[in-house]
Amino acid sequence: MKRSQARLIALVSIVGILLPLAASGQSSKRYGTDLDSTEPARYSVEMPGHDGQLRRLRPESEARSKVLGQFRSVADLTGGSDFHFFPNGKSAITRWCDICPVATVATGDWQLKENEVILTVTRPASARSLDSLNERFGAVARLAVFVVAKGDFIGETVLVSPEMLKTRPAPIFRYLVRREPYLDWQPTYERLRISETN
Repeated sequence: MKRSQARLIALVSIVGILLPLAASGQSSKRYGTDLDSTEPARYSVEMPGHDGQLRRLRPESEARSKVLGQFRSVADLTGGSDFHFFPNGKSAITRWCDICPVATVATGDWQLKENEVILTVTRPASARSLDSLNERFGAVARLAVFVVAKGDFIGETVLVSPEMLKTRPAPIFRYLVRREPYLDWQPTYERLRISETN
């Protein structure tokens, strides 16, 4: 038998051993992803560029960092309301449109408890404005925190009133999505004139 034939037979034998091992998973390894810190919820939303499946952040994950920022409805194109959550525990709700200045509707405090944002409004501009928000999004005093997947990574943060979860198992259209995380939040905080004694 020629040397080249012997080498070919040996190579075929090795491949014959390795293929069954790979098929059984003994030689493969599952690598972790960002989604390992989340678990699927039974709700979904309509969101371009994402699969829409809502996922809950597990208690050990950094849920608070996902809440910090400016939130807006994806349906708001020429006007609507923004929710702002700052690292110092202060919050603001503003009203905007494409041809008018931003107006502060309410300010207050927020805290995260069991993956829900508990919002306490201390200075409402008008009860009518808050009633309008509650009619549109459900009671905004409590907002459940979810994220959506973008491939193997955590995508946008989504806030949904528990009222919407009860009435709309899937899909949910009335929700807030984080538009901008607050890395440099002090200028926005000062611009909205939120007092430390709020």
